Amino acid sequence: MSAASECYRCGGPLNEGETGTMHPQCADAWLAERKHGPSSAAPAPEVIQAPSADGLTSWAPVDLADVLAGDYVAPAPTMLAREDGRCLMYVGRSHWVSAEPEALKTWFALLACAEQLDAGRTVLYLDFEAGATEIVGRLRALGVEPGAIRQGFVYIRPDEPLAGGAVAALDAALAHKPVLSIVDGVTESFALQGLSPLDNSDAAAWLDLLPRRVLRAGSPSLALDHVVKDKEQRGRYAIGAQHKLAGVDVAYTLEVVEPFGRGHDGVATVKVQKDRPGGVREFAQDGVVATLRAASLDGGRVSLSLEPPEAHARGASFRPTHIMERICRALEEAPGGLSKRAIRAAAGAKAQYVDLALDLLITEGHVRVERSGTANLHVLVAPYDGDRVPVFQACSDRVPAEGNTLPGDRVPVFRSFRSEQTRDTEPASTLERERVPARDVKVCSCQDGGLGDGYRCERCLGWQVEL
Repeated sequence: MSAASECYRCGGPLNEGETGTMHPQCADAWLAERKHGPSSAAPAPEVIQAPSADGLTSWAPVDLADVLAGDYVAPAPTMLAREDGRCLMYVGRSHWVSAEPEALKTWFALLACAEQLDAGRTVLYLDFEAGATEIVGRLRALGVEPGAIRQGFVYIRPDEPLAGGAVAALDAALAHKPVLSIVDGVTESFALQGLSPLDNSDAAAWLDLLPRRVLRAGSPSLALDHVVKDKEQRGRYAIGAQHKLAGVDVAYTLEVVEPFGRGHDGVATVKVQKDRPGGVREFAQDGVVATLRAASLDGGRVSLSLEPPEAHARGASFRPTHIMERICRALEEAPGGLSKRAIRAAAGAKAQYVDLALDLLITEGHVRVERSGTANLHVLVAPYDGDRVPVFQACSDRVPAEGNTLPGDRVPVFRSFRSEQTRDTEPASTLERERVPARDVKVCSCQDGGLGDGYRCERCLGWQVEL
């Protein structure tokens, strides 16, 4: 069954080649009315509704045979994956994310773009706020190759309303079949169309004009919006009309934990406010679906990751893992150790979270405290890399007993961390030699570690092939 495509303003059928929601002349008149009020110009000519080829319209009853046949499969999110593989976006759905300024909204959207571009797919980016230099620069900072950007990144920077020739230009961009479309700057887009973000009717018109137009072309959308400045008045959705939330399928908010900037790592929590399909809220913890981490790296590079929420599981204790990693990096650069005051300064977070992170590192054996005069210095014992078994530093500064351990064999091995698991860091090679015949044992020649899985040294991750 096909349905006639009618003009949003006059109700008449769209002419062949008109793929927008209004006739060009109706769109111009409608925008003029929004900006200046009703004019004395003659109204658009009345056009009689024409039925579709089979004589039916969208008001005809829908055939439910396919639904009742039991072939329906509930939609599952398959885009914008967390580190554990769970995803936050659906194919064929509209998404909305709102947050304060500098809350990683654009980075959140670019992470979704990078995921698709790295897979060789096409992305459409409608930018109402920044510019091509900034957006492309951020994609390059995330490691997206220039060829992938050139081939698959369709970038538009509108400065005129979506009407007339602009509609044709957008349709030409959608002809590239983007698998994802970003609308960066909802408030600015409203203003460009002469619409008010505070008016529910205008919100409905804008949703049909842009996000749903993209959806009809087969591309899921993600719109970036602001929130009310007053947190107590903010509610569940973005600034302005309530229909912004009612008119979309999935809505998220980002809440800043640590601001991100050059030289400073940032963290934000991702909360789901609406999930019409239901596949995301299924794994939410108190509404939180992910922790967005942004790490500022050397050379202007940026690392983004969406991690499962840490502190919201029922009965779970808070582990500031990102601060623990930051403390270890600072201690690696200070072999002589650092005081607690110096660690607080290096971590760049609230003192209470830094102290908690430091206590956990000491308790779990990553850091030890040494007395130096009247000061307590904290010295790194084992680098921390998330909630995994500690991987000890290589013994490159030690003289091997046999000289057969090759540096190239010292590759990191990670295993999942379990609270009940312990690790004996005392030398165990002598014990193992007594228990197993020497010809069957691979013992590290550094003699400063135990025998790990497959007789691999737990200290330097190398081994001696023959004794």
